[in-house]
Amino acid sequence: MTPYRHIPINHLTKEQAKEELTILLAEIVRYQERYKEQINPPIIDNDYEAIKERYQNIEKKFPDLAYESWPFFWPGKEMK
Repeated sequence: MTPYRHIPINHLTKEQAKEELTILLAEIVRYQERYKEQINPPIIDNDYEAIKERYQNIEKKFPDLAYESWPFFWPGKEMK
């Protein structure tokens, strides 16, 4: 859980968004690694989708904070 999860994306400051993206990224990577290894995922699929959606929406609002090496996380996403 991130400290800013309760704040709507359009109210996040750039610094909060940066911290939020870092935490969300760690959660997404952890989930994907455990899922790939067939270990019980640490969260359910709906929660994972919500985390991924929040990450993507923050990335849209703050494109300069987006990780450039992420096309492998989102099918169809192109490199910047």
